[in-house]
Amino acid sequence: MKRSPAAQGGLPRSLFAIAVAVALAASISFLTGSAGATHRPAAGQISARLSEKVFTSGQAVSIKLIYRYSKPTRAFAYRLDFKAGAKWQPVRSARSTKKKGYLRGPQTVTVKTLFAGKAVRLGSYRLELRIGSGSKLIGFKVVEARTYKSLISADGDFTCVVRGGSIRCWGVNSDGQLGDGTNTTRPVAVAVKAVSGATQVSSGYDYACALLREGTVKCWGANYRGQLGDGTTRPSSTPVAVTGISKAIGISAGAYPCALFASGRVKCWGTGAGGGVSGSAPIQVPGISSAVQISGTCVLVAGGTVECWNYYLFGALYGISGVGHVVQLDSGCAVLSNGTVKCWGYGEMTTVAGISNAVQVSRGGGFCAVLSGGTVKCWDYYTPARDVGITNAVQVSAGNAHTCALLAGGAVKCWGLDYSGQLGDGTTNDSPTPVGVIGIP
Repeated sequence: MKRSPAAQGGLPRSLFAIAVAVALAASISFLTGSAGATHRPAAGQISARLSEKVFTSGQAVSIKLIYRYSKPTRAFAYRLDFKAGAKWQPVRSARSTKKKGYLRGPQTVTVKTLFAGKAVRLGSYRLELRIGSGSKLIGFKVVEARTYKSLISADGDFTCVVRGGSIRCWGVNSDGQLGDGTNTTRPVAVAVKAVSGATQVSSGYDYACALLREGTVKCWGANYRGQLGDGTTRPSSTPVAVTGISKAIGISAGAYPCALFASGRVKCWGTGAGGGVSGSAPIQVPGISSAVQISGTCVLVAGGTVECWNYYLFGALYGISGVGHVVQLDSGCAVLSNGTVKCWGYGEMTTVAGISNAVQVSRGGGFCAVLSGGTVKCWDYYTPARDVGITNAVQVSAGNAHTCALLAGGAVKCWGLDYSGQLGDGTTNDSPTPVGVIGIP
């Protein structure tokens, strides 16, 4: 078991044990009120806060208990239980303890200390805490990360898809956004050069980025805002490695690109990224520590809420209120845990009519959602959701004037305008109904 910061600092064993126990008490304020609130049980003996309210098991390492133990205790005891079905069972790595003594000043430990360094399971927990003659039961949750993996991405007038670790793109290619080493527009899918082991792809208006298996990122296409992340502003028709990114678990290529990490933190690069300059190295978005998905300048937080920041100022964080419990996020739209879809903008929040069992949503020039079972429905600002004739979709992505869906089995179908070959069927003929993309193995 790793020693906590208090133990490493040379505290006597007895006082260190008290510190761990007090750390458990610190979760009171977090679990009974908002994150960062202060609670003072037992005549002000403890004031504390927890850095996040709901978190994933992987984030337990970085979520911090920050507490102050101001007076001696006559008795202190705790017991941590896990809910299994309808019953509560003790967490073996956090058995009941009873200590006496005192510890002065502020202290910080991670949530991992609660579990004595053991693996943190998903589920509901309760903490029975006794200080002197008082006692309290507190509950908290460890939730699934639900990291969204973008396997198909349409933006501007081109689309890219992940297939077997490689990436294939089609459509406009004036800035090298197809990644095939040319600037030739392609009405059929072509392979992106020098990419293997890809797990995700995300397209910006005139560039794209891929997340690779080892957690590194490569980008290609336009680079006048430094969006390729290689320290230059030179465009590249073949992928270049983004400097300073490793062990990422998600990406988003919007106005500027960003990467998500297992710690729940986010780094972005390029002009506009927190006021950064073109070609600058990735910089961390302050105030974001429990994200599980990113889309543009918004993140889905582990507890199901959404937080966003101003395009030019990372510090201007704000929450999207009135949405509900979100499970998937895309450009100002969200799928809620009950399968409905909400979209927002210009000070308004709208529940999409006719959608009740969505599993994924995409917003571009229009709006589309994949429903449970694979049906795709699309709508715009003026028309209700309609069935587009696809029944086995895995994901859908809406571009500027076209939309593409990845089907079960790996095929791709697209519909909409086709002036740059963005439907991928070998022509430039518009189609209101889905057509198959050529060149997808």
